[in-house]
Amino acid sequence: MAAGLIWPVLAPTGMAHADPVATVKARTQRMSDANLGSHQEGWYNVGDKVTLVCSKRGQNVKGFFSFNIPGGWDNLWYQTSDGHFVADVDIETGTLNDVTGICGDNRQPAPAAAQPTGGISTFVANTTGQQIGDGQCVTLIKRYLSDVYGIAAGSWGNAIDYRSGGRGGNELQARGFTWSNDRDFNDGDILVWQQDSRFAYLPQGHIATWYNGKIYDQNYAGRLTAGSDPFSGYGYLGRWRKTS
Repeated sequence: MAAGLIWPVLAPTGMAHADPVATVKARTQRMSDANLGSHQEGWYNVGDKVTLVCSKRGQNVKGFFSFNIPGGWDNLWYQTSDGHFVADVDIETGTLNDVTGICGDNRQPAPAAAQPTGGISTFVANTTGQQIGDGQCVTLIKRYLSDVYGIAAGSWGNAIDYRSGGRGGNELQARGFTWSNDRDFNDGDILVWQQDSRFAYLPQGHIATWYNGKIYDQNYAGRLTAGSDPFSGYGYLGRWRKTS
């Protein structure tokens, strides 16, 4: 069994780590629900810091900390601040107690909705050079939506899903964003790419904002921190602009 790869079982048991922020100890699936039969939306990688929002008992799995559990199986999952679920057995928070609260009707009150803190220039100034969340391009866009527009993006999919007609794209449209495939960019536009071997080489595509004549993104050419990069037309699908 490779560390971080997890398999199902029916026997119930559990293990809990509790702390608002956890460290990923082995590459593990980023799921849309607390089971491996749900939609996988990428991976959490070793060393990623994930904020734990609430907990849920789901599918029993094995992973990094199985050696600490009788039988090795764990059915505790956490929903993270990016809206996905991660198996408890592959994260470390330094305690065996679940302090996040249960997801759903019995969960602890959610934090107050994020309030806008300024425009794109303020956002860029506040985040340049930092790794936002897990360093993925979508995570930076979610932070942008929160900081600039007060929009709490949920589990809206990968970068490619933010295209027009995609899950994330539909959410943006419902919140007053308008799609165009032109290249007449304004600062603050959200740009989306599909997979292309010359630029957006991952099947999940790429997503960025536009600022000062460049794209502003993270997870660019292996760089997980936020920064400015040249625009590429390879795989470019279009852009969103807030119009209402």
